[in-house]
Amino acid sequence: MTPQQLTGRAASKNKNQGQWLNAEDWVKAEQVTPKHPGRYLIDFKRPIDRVYHPDGTKTEEVTRAFVQRNNDGTLNSAYPVLNSFVI
Repeated sequence: MTPQQLTGRAASKNKNQGQWLNAEDWVKAEQVTPKHPGRYLIDFKRPIDRVYHPDGTKTEEVTRAFVQRNNDGTLNSAYPVLNSFVI
């Protein structure tokens, strides 16, 4: 999605929207999480993304990603989140 689309989506859903800067980081987040059901917070300890907020602002250089797996262990979702994100 484009930055404009993410800004619009954040506003319409009233929920932060993360954007990966590098597809390789998305793959790494999927690879380092356990392969069984659950919700995981991965800290890359370096900037991986940005997060768009409902008010139209954005936070740069976010270091964490949320990963969720289905009951069969397959990937359900993975996206950048703010450091203060609580699962």
